[in-house]
Formats: sequence, structure tokens, C-alpha cells
Amino acid sequence: LNSFKVMGGSFAIYRFVKKMLGMEDKELTFQYLTSKECHDRVGDITFCSATDGNHGRGLAWAAKMLGHKCQIYVHSETSQARIDAIKKYLDEPDEKFPVNIQDHGNSSSASCAILLDECNRKGMFKPGDILVFSAFGAGLLSAAAVLEW
Repeated sequence: LNSFKVMGGSFAIYRFVKKMLGMEDKELTFQYLTSKECHDRVGDITFCSATDGNHGRGLAWAAKMLGHKCQIYVHSETSQARIDAIKKYLDEPDEKFPVNIQDHGNSSSASCAILLDECNRKGMFKPGDILVFSAFGAGLLSAAAVLEW
């Protein structure tokens, strides 16, 4: 995937799957994580993320490798090149990649929250969706959170 930043989203999926399996204290191999047995044990999951691109690319890649669906919501400053990099891991139409820069301009750190609110008001989330929030910023600041909608 050629980017350090993509590790956040894929690592969040790894930790979530370990928790779903009740195996937080074990290291799981990629072979096991991509197996039918693992998929059957955790069931069908749709991972979601509001992201600036690279985190979403990692999340989309990991979800695809594990046989799960993924929905990515990008904020206003996300370049078309980053959107296209995410789209190659998803089988989704262009309308699944909303952009709001034409409405708000560059809103800096509020961009993800604004777009998340707009998508929620449009009914784009459904109960049971797993939302993965991952951020990486200047000075190696990083954070991640996983919640069920």
C-alpha cells in the first residue's frame, strides 16, 4: 500500500476482529484473518470511516482482504487522487464518495465532523454499521476509535 498512514485503519480492523473473536491477547496471522473460518466466526461486517484518504485506503484494503464490506466518507479537502486510490478497493458507485468543499471550503479539522453530520442527516448510516475513525497529523499525532452506529 506504500504508505505508513494506511496502517491505522487496517490496525483498527485487526484489533476489532480480535475483540469480536475474544482473542485480544493473541496474535492472529494474516492467513487466519483472511480464512473462511474467521469470517464465519465474526459474521458479515460493514466497516465505515470518515477519513482524509490514506486511512480509508488502509481500511478499504483490510476489509476487502478479510471479505467484509467497507464504506468510506471523505472530507472536503480530500484530493480526487486519494478518492480514486480508495475506490479501487471498493465496488461502489461515485455517489458513495460525497464531497462538500463546494459548500464549506477548507474547514480544517472540522471537515470530517461536518461531512459525517451531513451524511447522517441524509440517512447514509444504518444501525449496526461499524464506524472507524482514524486520524494522523503533524508531529506524529495519531488516534483511532471504533463504534457501532
